[in-house]
Amino acid sequence: LLRNIEDGSIRVINPLYSLLMSSKLMLPELARKFWESPYVLDAVHGYDITTPMQLVGRVEKPAFGWQGGNVKVFDENGMLVASTPGNFGRDGNVITQERCVVPGFKDADGDTVHLIVSTWVIGGKCTGIGVNGSTQSGFMPGQTAPVMTSNNTRFYPHYVV
Repeated sequence: LLRNIEDGSIRVINPLYSLLMSSKLMLPELARKFWESPYVLDAVHGYDITTPMQLVGRVEKPAFGWQGGNVKVFDENGMLVASTPGNFGRDGNVITQERCVVPGFKDADGDTVHLIVSTWVIGGKCTGIGVNGSTQSGFMPGQTAPVMTSNNTRFYPHYVV
């Protein structure tokens, strides 16, 4: 199958709704709809900064990005504390989200690991879980802790039967 995709004899077309689910465009809508939930970070389309973002800082990320590319992290004083390079966001389509510092723990090598859990839902049922373990991404000079995941992040897949 992979060979057929590579040589162009088979075309794979994702449904249009998958574009919305794979982008960050859902974040402002989720923040608006579930504003009382402690599990949903405040988010807006563009650069409008809300009160929670002023208190804890903000993250600017391209609406259509991948693996932490072109992300900027600002502290509560508006100072840039981390950024990543990449080829995303050239269209200016940006999502600004409330900053959330993810707690960490020490692994067997003594590195501090910050875990992010993601899920895959198919047909309304959880079908998989992925855990990203970040130890060394998103550094700025003089910074001692990672602040975002990237394509260098450890990934621990899991599936649900």
